[in-house]
Amino acid sequence: SLGKKFWKKLSTEGRNEFTELFVEKLKQSYLDKLDLYTDEEVVVDEAKLIKKKRVEVLTYLVSKDDKMEMTYKLYKTKKNVWMVYDVDVLGVSIVQTYRSQFSGVLKKESLEKLIERLRSSGELGS
Repeated sequence: SLGKKFWKKLSTEGRNEFTELFVEKLKQSYLDKLDLYTDEEVVVDEAKLIKKKRVEVLTYLVSKDDKMEMTYKLYKTKKNVWMVYDVDVLGVSIVQTYRSQFSGVLKKESLEKLIERLRSSGELGS
């Protein structure tokens, strides 16, 4: 979500901090919304091998009135474990959405300012 250019500028400590802050941002943004879903069912439709160690899994969140498409993008680690690296909800990538928000801050301000904003309240707007 940060992009390779800025990721490479961070120290190991900086990467760890950014990762922790980003995970917290995701929790704030999405976990509280899970309470809104009660009687829905997740249906796994198909898994497509994209590359040797990358898979996309098409799923649907189905309620009595609606069917929402979600695609989970996974990669296989060196330890042979599958990890989710992105989720598309109704065709919109969570990673691309955050990358766009982060890019705005990075262009106008700095990497340090982005991290500062994530630290303070998670707010990214100008």
